[in-house]
Amino acid sequence: MELAHVRLRKPQTNMSQAELSAIRKLKNNPSVVIKPYDKGRGICIMNREDYLNVGFKHLSAHHYEKVDRDLTHETALKVHSALTDMIRNKHIDKHTFAYLDPLEQPTNCPTSPQPTYVRDTTDILRKLEKETFPQNSLLASIDVVSMYTNIHQAEAIESVCKAYEKNNHNYAITKPPSKHIRTLLELVLGRNYFQFGGKFFPQKIGCAMGSVASPEICDITLHDFELQISALTDRILFWARFRDDILIVYNGQLESFTQFVHQLNQLHPTLKFTFEASETSITYLDLTIFKGPRFLSTGTLDTRVFTKPTETYQYLERTSSHPNHVFKGFIKGEILRYARNTNNEDDFLQKVQSFEEKLLKRGYNQADIHKCKQSIDFSQRKSMIHTEQVKTQKELPLVFTTTYNPHVKHMDIKRALSRHWHLISGNPTLKEVFPKPPLVAYKIAENIKKRLVRAKLSHTEDNQSSTTENEDNTLDILISLLDEQIPSE
Repeated sequence: MELAHVRLRKPQTNMSQAELSAIRKLKNNPSVVIKPYDKGRGICIMNREDYLNVGFKHLSAHHYEKVDRDLTHETALKVHSALTDMIRNKHIDKHTFAYLDPLEQPTNCPTSPQPTYVRDTTDILRKLEKETFPQNSLLASIDVVSMYTNIHQAEAIESVCKAYEKNNHNYAITKPPSKHIRTLLELVLGRNYFQFGGKFFPQKIGCAMGSVASPEICDITLHDFELQISALTDRILFWARFRDDILIVYNGQLESFTQFVHQLNQLHPTLKFTFEASETSITYLDLTIFKGPRFLSTGTLDTRVFTKPTETYQYLERTSSHPNHVFKGFIKGEILRYARNTNNEDDFLQKVQSFEEKLLKRGYNQADIHKCKQSIDFSQRKSMIHTEQVKTQKELPLVFTTTYNPHVKHMDIKRALSRHWHLISGNPTLKEVFPKPPLVAYKIAENIKKRLVRAKLSHTEDNQSSTTENEDNTLDILISLLDEQIPSE
């Protein structure tokens, strides 16, 4: 095969032997735990004992219980039984039985639109651009405290089943009765458990954080809860929610709004709310929403990009192992986000200038940055917000996937595939299966985060050696790595 003869150039590492050695020693150090940041870029190095103590303290809450065995096989049998009942009653076909975990892809089973729901930042901008508010409006954001772990499972099951029964969407398969959805929900929520520190913990209250099903289950449950809120006040001019973050424009003073949140916290035994409020500006998602020049003249709120104070700006290092289009796409996408999220051109230009300065420090080329800047026309901002991408049902492309290697030319692979594609297209059977030549796509190569981060805690070594001069050198090298801003992802 010609692909086997694609010429390779000798790879060159962008890390010194001392740095590679430091990474290996850190990864194998049993006294630390290394995890990615919950939000933002980078990795966090923690003392193992402290990490375990905090974890077990959290698990001592009544949301969890400790069991003495692995429940995986037992749960698998229950799922198999539920699916067998559905296929026996012809509510799913054999392909669905073999493939589908019904609640793993809940967005494929649409419910009735929720008027308060927002899909993303662009969606909230689209809504705000249509609104005007009084000059004395109060801007506020409300956060649902630990939403996932504080929603009662029985309540979530009732909300989802009720929404499912009301949904009149035409499915490609016969819509299964809600009793089967209820059974599967009970398995997804009631049989959720995990391992921590060598022990097993089922979750008794709430939805599992990280589960694909949890966001949609919580969205539907919170929508039911929101229906009770209208009875508390008639002063809400605007209410929008993305997951557990709520944006409110309130027609009243701070004292009145504080009383409203207090009443809100009395409605549910476990769902509680915190808030921030201001007469001038509020942060929501990646936006700062404020009363600027546009608001003062038209009543439509101004917006600009919000960056967290903890942001480290660890943008992808230009020497990292990625195709060129990844770097260009990242720059263009970020500038496009600035243009979309900022209604004032001066704010936009200031943000782009700051972004450019940080990119130059990460080794980017001034000419490439300039080309990306030129491709974004701020005067077209309205079309960036209001043009929705229409999702059309297209056949899935054939993709040739390989791990990216900077020492292999992309066109060599593409030419080798194209030159011999006639062997596929000339065969009647293969031509039907593969009607078009493949796209060439790349998987990310190993990086520092992949080398260091482990999903599962390794067992603590019985004999941990004391700190040596060699380990001190390892720490010094790691500190130099951070100083040089080697990319963490």
